[in-house]
Amino acid sequence: MGEYKKILVAEDEDGHFELIRRAFDHLGGAFSLERAVCVREARLRRDSTQPDLVITDWRLPDGNGIELIERDATGAVLRPVVLMTSHGNEAWAVEALKLGALDYIVKSPQSLADIPRTAQRTLKEWSNIVERRRAEMQLRESEEKYRFFLESANDAVLIYSLTPDGLPGCFVEVNEHSCSLLGYSRSELARLSPLELTDAEHRGHVPEIMTMLKEAGRAVFATILRCKDGRRVPVEISARMLAVRNVPYVVALVRDITERQRLEDQLRQAQKMESLGRLAGGVAHDFNNMLGVILGYAELTLAGLGASSPHAAGLREIEKAAHRSSELTRQLLAFARRQTIAPRVLALNDTVAGMLKMLMRLIGEDVELVWKPHVGLWPVKVDPSQIDQILANLCVNARDAITGLGKIIIETNNVRLEEARGADQGDFVPGDFVLLSLADNGCGMEQALVDKIFEPFFTTKGAGTGLGLATVYGIVKQNAGVIRVESEVGRGTTFCVYLPRCLDPRAIDDTAPSGVVALGHGETVLLVEDELALLEVGKSMLESLNYRVLSALSPVEALRLVTSQPNEVRLMITDMVMPEMSGRELAERVHAVAPKVRCLFVSGYATEVVGERGILDSDVAFLHKPFSRAELAAKARQVLTAE
Repeated sequence: MGEYKKILVAEDEDGHFELIRRAFDHLGGAFSLERAVCVREARLRRDSTQPDLVITDWRLPDGNGIELIERDATGAVLRPVVLMTSHGNEAWAVEALKLGALDYIVKSPQSLADIPRTAQRTLKEWSNIVERRRAEMQLRESEEKYRFFLESANDAVLIYSLTPDGLPGCFVEVNEHSCSLLGYSRSELARLSPLELTDAEHRGHVPEIMTMLKEAGRAVFATILRCKDGRRVPVEISARMLAVRNVPYVVALVRDITERQRLEDQLRQAQKMESLGRLAGGVAHDFNNMLGVILGYAELTLAGLGASSPHAAGLREIEKAAHRSSELTRQLLAFARRQTIAPRVLALNDTVAGMLKMLMRLIGEDVELVWKPHVGLWPVKVDPSQIDQILANLCVNARDAITGLGKIIIETNNVRLEEARGADQGDFVPGDFVLLSLADNGCGMEQALVDKIFEPFFTTKGAGTGLGLATVYGIVKQNAGVIRVESEVGRGTTFCVYLPRCLDPRAIDDTAPSGVVALGHGETVLLVEDELALLEVGKSMLESLNYRVLSALSPVEALRLVTSQPNEVRLMITDMVMPEMSGRELAERVHAVAPKVRCLFVSGYATEVVGERGILDSDVAFLHKPFSRAELAAKARQVLTAE
């Protein structure tokens, strides 16, 4: 109660107030009284002095004492009030309490003499009310915070009880995110248990998880939940055991990991392709060296035989097999995005038009090929052989999707891409692109197949390597492009390849090989190759092209030869991958001795001469192994005659 309490007495009759004052005087100063004779005065004194208790007559000259009862915005009484009346009854008392008075007395000499006790009782009761209100307010604030945090969580939050045998019971609390994730209302979830939401194949793990919760107090695990509409949602659950008044509960934070799994699948796919790419690169060098020997000797032998020789046909088959093997290696490197390419500025319509006859033979007579070029197509910068690979692989894929008669439509167009959508969500720079699309009216695919078609070795055919579309994907990404797929069962499939528009102001390079082998003029060529067989066949090919050849099995021997006759060597043709030093390092050392020597690099996997995306550096002359005699002749003349 305290030692000192202020009391405001609103009483207009002097005699009654005097009785009240005397009654309080007997308490020895525990109370301080202040008087008002009307409602207006009482309000002024109440607001200025802030009394602990108001004792007021029911009827005052200017109004009713009830008007002194203060309430806040919620309707709660702010200060204790005791109502007095000269003539009242039980009904009046009930009405006074309803109106907010804390007590009610009928004026009499005895009741007025006893009013200090009434005041003490009222103040004690009011103290209890204030404490109760404070506790209720704290509880309400706590509940509001709890609800705020519950609903603000990014994850679904489900709280459930436990059965007597320690298994999950019913849900006792959930947040709105839980309802959105699972498709149930709060009332529906209140009638369910976690077991009813868990996918059947995962329920067997529940006892093990509950044991972990009891022993460690928490558990983190992945599972599958079934939604109201039957959807299966992969989730990660972080569960914690807690007790409220000795009753155990489990709080489970449930996170939808569908998107995470998709990203993890993409990462695994990228890692798989990276691993296969490293394998392809490691094999390509040695394999292409062997193919170079086979192809070189087959060409040289054929050149020395007459057309009527019984061995000519067999040698031509060997030559064809070597070329097919070379294309297989190139395809493997393209899928792994490790193919060394030499982009040129192209008119894509012309490049596609040049492929049409070959594509018609590829798809057969039962399938109609429709070509719809866009007039005014922007140029692109890409290796033309890669356009051939894209079209060939997509046409084969389309042909296999068509049963009987069908149609394949190839179109080009100018488009602007703002964001990646569809099958390819990889990195790209929004902007102007040239669209090369290929549509068929074949059987189409379900979305589950569309999601997998670019995976290496994935195929829906009875035969095949499963590298065709993976190759297309690798080529498109190597050229900073985007590829999208649209397909519907029974409605066909459309592949859309977007290649960046080339803004290079230089004229389109549309030169084509003439088919005439360019011979040398007796220039001295230094050939550097650490594979003896390839060195010998290379020397023979160059000599047959009218070059004087110096051959070296190692970079050290090559440096010795150049140093001994620095003014004789006009061209050095060197492998890029050698034990002692790389071809690029050898070229730098040769230039230090003989600055005028020109260099032509050859390799089956030339990581040293390519840029970040596998595109050949503009200042590097490069020939990919295995190469034919005609290709070697053309490249050697190009390097020797370049300005």
